Amino acid sequence: MEIKYKGLKVTRKQCIVTDQMVMDELEQMRKNNPASIKITDRPAKTGDQVILDFEGCIDGKPFEGGTARKQALSLGSGTFIQGFEEGVAGHPIGEPFDVTVTFPDNYPHGMAGKEAVFHCTIWQILETKSLPLGDEFAKEVFQYDTLDELKDVVRSILERRAQEAAEAGIRQDLLRNMIEQAAYTPTEKELEDGLAFGMRQFEKQLRSSNLTLDDYLRRTNLTEADIKEKLRPGVENGILTRNVLRYISLKEKIYPTPEEIEQEGKRIAKQIGRTVEELLADNQTDAAAEIINNLLAKKIMDQVVDWAEISEE
Repeated sequence: MEIKYKGLKVTRKQCIVTDQMVMDELEQMRKNNPASIKITDRPAKTGDQVILDFEGCIDGKPFEGGTARKQALSLGSGTFIQGFEEGVAGHPIGEPFDVTVTFPDNYPHGMAGKEAVFHCTIWQILETKSLPLGDEFAKEVFQYDTLDELKDVVRSILERRAQEAAEAGIRQDLLRNMIEQAAYTPTEKELEDGLAFGMRQFEKQLRSSNLTLDDYLRRTNLTEADIKEKLRPGVENGILTRNVLRYISLKEKIYPTPEEIEQEGKRIAKQIGRTVEELLADNQTDAAAEIINNLLAKKIMDQVVDWAEISEE
């Protein structure tokens, strides 16, 4: 097998960010980030968020878990016992008031069916609403004085994303070129090992959501064979990619150093809030192999990009 990997020709796509792209991004930001406006000239109402103190009493005595200070509560959310949020609505800031509620018959902790009085004081009322695009939106939601300032920030973010996408596109095109040259067909053993690794990673993702593979299969009415079939294209591409990278690694003697492997392990562990030892203990073979393969891929593709003849679109 011979693969040309030096002097490959590739075109970098243009990174154009238009005014319309900036406005579209701002509009999406506006929809996703409603403003919280401080209200001082009216009582709280359903839909507001309030910051309040409360103390709950049964037969005139405070009960455990019934007291809070500076508690955030969205009125109408149904977070608290029935009747409490409705009782808070209609009261202004700073004036003490009582809310009387009855715990449901199925309420635990020995309070089922009991009447409680909550002594409350609201300290802040916030109204959530989507502001029109303008200086107020920029200031209230993102702490910029003007919309023009926010536009400049959004433009720079979009330009950076476009630049990153263009650079990623170069790597993808170069890798695709080399894979096509290799014309390699994965063996059944490679596919079997790759699918086994993919299933282990999939089960690890499920565990992070407190699900087992059996739980997932029952809920989705899928079989393990169905999952493997979905994983198969990615597994095949991974095998072809590793085959090409291994070829270049052996030809050019490019390998990650022990220091680089250690640093990458520390970076990944820190990113997920674990120690390197915990990361490796989770699945020694998979974790170590993944770190080494990712480092090797980056080092080799960095070099292939340096060797490439890159033209501009």
